[in-house]
Amino acid sequence: MDAVRGSTPVARIAPRVGVSRFALRRWLRGEAEPRFTDFMRYVDATTGRLYDLIAALVPIERVPSLLARYEAANATRRAAYEAPWTEAVIRVLETEEYRRREGPHEPGEIARMLKIDSPQEERALRLLLQGGVITESDGRYKLSANGSVDTRGDRARVNALLAHWLETARQRVQDRSDADFYAYSLAGLSSANVDAAREILRRAFREIRALAATTQPCDEVALINLQLLPLLLERRG
Repeated sequence: MDAVRGSTPVARIAPRVGVSRFALRRWLRGEAEPRFTDFMRYVDATTGRLYDLIAALVPIERVPSLLARYEAANATRRAAYEAPWTEAVIRVLETEEYRRREGPHEPGEIARMLKIDSPQEERALRLLLQGGVITESDGRYKLSANGSVDTRGDRARVNALLAHWLETARQRVQDRSDADFYAYSLAGLSSANVDAAREILRRAFREIRALAATTQPCDEVALINLQLLPLLLERRG
């Protein structure tokens, strides 16, 4: 539970779980055990993906309260495979800037925010509407369920997504702003330290996911790429 939380403050998570921060600290220290329902709320508060855990344990149809979110997550995953920018469009719909805007949606406004072409915005919105991930009301778009999704799965499709977001970062590096963070290191490491470095990145990834799950309000969309490539692995066979 503590690993999933990462560095997110207990005081931020506790209200989302519906318990005091003192009770939550006792769970994380191993001084007390949460009830099953409290544990489920904790998973949802820190990952936004309770439906994935439940679906791994029992047929999701047996938990109707999570079925709509599970189906929306699958629809989001399928849309991301077909048009990667759908993930970014979802994140924009979560921002306070978009939610506060009055009047009907202006075609191209999300494209301008993300600096993409209008046809990419149109395609993303169409796929998300078709999948039931978003709804349209009074000319405005909004999420019909939590937009968090895990796109791990078919290796070829995942590789295509990785390539898309790596290319997005590559294109932006030429005119990066002070807010952008780029860094690399070519390091000589032992095999054990390569494993340790990989775990550091995995831990960072989990912490960022926890930050995203507990962020309110949302006012930015950020692309985070993490890579670790053992360059001599093929030579070792």
